Amino acid sequence: MFVDLFKIPFNDGIEYDNNTGRPELQRLGCCCKEIVAKRKTQYKIRMKKLIEANALTQEDSDWLTKIEQEGFQNSICIKEKNHKGRCSRVPYLPKEFKFGKTPKENRDPFKVGVNGIIAKIKDPVNNPGGDPCPLQNRGGSRNNITMLDKNTEKQLRQYAKDKRKEKYYVNLGIRLSMGATKYMIATAVLDMFTMIYFTKDAKGIFEIPKNFENILKQRWEELKNHHLNDGLIIFDRYNNLQDPVDHRTIDIKDYGVGHTDLRGIQFGHIKPIREDKWMSRGGNVMPLPRGSNLKQSNSDLKDVPLDQLKHAKEQVSRLKELGCLSEDYKTLLKEIVDIAKDIK
Repeated sequence: MFVDLFKIPFNDGIEYDNNTGRPELQRLGCCCKEIVAKRKTQYKIRMKKLIEANALTQEDSDWLTKIEQEGFQNSICIKEKNHKGRCSRVPYLPKEFKFGKTPKENRDPFKVGVNGIIAKIKDPVNNPGGDPCPLQNRGGSRNNITMLDKNTEKQLRQYAKDKRKEKYYVNLGIRLSMGATKYMIATAVLDMFTMIYFTKDAKGIFEIPKNFENILKQRWEELKNHHLNDGLIIFDRYNNLQDPVDHRTIDIKDYGVGHTDLRGIQFGHIKPIREDKWMSRGGNVMPLPRGSNLKQSNSDLKDVPLDQLKHAKEQVSRLKELGCLSEDYKTLLKEIVDIAKDIK
């Protein structure tokens, strides 16, 4: 049953919340008040269908209901302490632009970028939807209580097909690998907000209190050092967010086009997602261009630049063997040799 597999990252996630997530947000000066989730009945409908499809026992259903009642689906406010107004899990967002009937190709790239920024800040909260495969179950909150492993999803698709009820057994949960706890979500939102805030020229689209800005500045320095220790440089020479793979400065207009442009920003994970440990957490997420996301595939992001260097070494070696080493290659190699001379 999928609940047994769910309990593995769930237990790890609760430990993360208690020992890492909550202390980190408190240290940074965040509000950390718990926002109680609205109690909807959708999860009861889902569990009823899962029981019908022999994917869930009544005992496991009762356990899922118990953790829901204990607040697993609640959220954490990441605003600054003693903030004004209501608590929020995704605060201080820019104003969203409305396009009406304007065709996509005629929309202002800056406005598209701003809307894309809003979506990326929210990405750690909501698991992406819109998957074309039936029963892929991608839409919904990352701290949903019904998270399905790959084998369970496969069994459900077959069951629905056999019963000729493909449209009935849909949206029964999210993928197990896409899950997260409330403090994982909160720390991931803060990290995404921080890195987006330090995107070139992005500060001007936000209106945030000074104390929250101080949190972002402190977190930015911490993230730069954290990723630098893994060989990833997430900042350019002007302290703007950059692609750590291609070293290209990220721009506002790169947001909102993550599915159509290789430079378009997607929700990236440093260490790839997995079913036995939820990876959408602080220190492991960043706005990442689609092209670099594709290069990463299922690898650790820190391995991608090194792999590229190894591939370049093989390229130069073969060109030299074949007598086709151009002047451009020779010039670049000389520059690399000069850098290497200073390495002790």
